[in-house]
Order: sequence, then C-alpha cells, then structure tokens
Amino acid sequence: MFAAAVAGSPTPPGKFCRLPGRNRRVSDTVREIAFVGPDHRLAEVLSRALAGEGVAATWYAAAPPTVAAVICVGAAVTPLPLVPTLLLAPDGVPAEPGWDRLPLPVRLPELKAWCVKALAQPRWRLDAAARHLHHPTGSLRLTELEARLIAVLVAAAPTQTVSGDQLIAAGWQGRSVLRATLATHIHRLRRKLEEAGAAQLERDGDGYRLLAPNRPGV
Repeated sequence: MFAAAVAGSPTPPGKFCRLPGRNRRVSDTVREIAFVGPDHRLAEVLSRALAGEGVAATWYAAAPPTVAAVICVGAAVTPLPLVPTLLLAPDGVPAEPGWDRLPLPVRLPELKAWCVKALAQPRWRLDAAARHLHHPTGSLRLTELEARLIAVLVAAAPTQTVSGDQLIAAGWQGRSVLRATLATHIHRLRRKLEEAGAAQLERDGDGYRLLAPNRPGV
C-alpha cells in the first residue's frame, strides 16, 4: 500500500524536480512517467519498481509534454493531449474526461499495471482526411504519400516494426517502386518528424518503427 508515500510534509521546492541546469537528463532510451503532486516519495518507489523495464518516474511541479505518461496525486493538472494520465485521489475528486483513476491508497501491482498499459499506447493521432499528424506538442501537416506511410506506422507503434514491403504497399498502393525510392521518402519523413519534435523514425532490420521523440536537454 502507498498510504505513507503520499502523506506527510510537502516536497521541498525543487527537490527531485528536473530544472534546467540543476538535474541530470533522463536517458533518451528510458521512457519517463511524470508524477505531479505534493510529495516525491511515491515517484521514487515506482521508479525503483520499474527500473528494470527501462522506465523512470520523475517528480515534477508541472508535467512537460515530452513524458510518456502522467500520474497526478490528489490534484488536477493541465491536460496534455495524447499523453495517458492517471489521477490518484479519494472518491469525489473529479478527473478530466479521458483520464483513468485509482483510489488512494493504491497498491503497487495496480499502479505498475496501469503504467504498462499507458506506455503501450501510441502518442499520435492521424487525421487522414486533413493529412495532419497530431502529437503531444502540436500538429504536423503531411503530404498525401507521407500520410499513407504514417498511417501504417502509427497503427503499429510503438512496439511493432513495419516492413519495407508493407510501407511500399501502403504508400504506393500496389505500384512497384525501388527500395531506394522508399529510403529517400523515409529519410525526408524522418527529418520532418524530428524537426517538428513529433516522433523518431527508427530503422529496424528490413523495416521502420515509430517512437516517441528524443527529449530536449534539460
């Protein structure tokens, strides 16, 4: 049970809160869950429990849109589009539409199970008709070809790789094209995604996989 982890005196200002120039950067290979609330100890407990799974839990005064998920303890936070959010609070405390909630005190297995589910959710929504890719920090306009490529990448993200053959079939709709042509368009799409801070497009064997963007240095 985590009753003790969320009780007691508030966290000293700035402690365990990543501020520019004051705290080390979380590795780009580690997915980060933001804890927002009056006390940092629950974040420390969960971070230790998930350390072997490439997940870090960090206490924040306000969650940035680059995190993979948000857990707020007993208080509301500004909603982040497309970022899974969990409210830990007694009955009667309202949650924003689309949020999940667990009552306090909360059990570690329940909290870990929510984190695993949240981290498996894609961070993007494609409006195919308007050819816009919505992501936690904004929206990116796509060409018609890019939208077809992104559609299959988003559907597979973040755990599955899309093969080159699948991308050619989706992008060129049955027409035969060289792998070099695919590579050229993927290179342009990767650069466009990274410059917008929308996503990383990672080469994985014969195919590609859509991942969350690298975090800016803090």
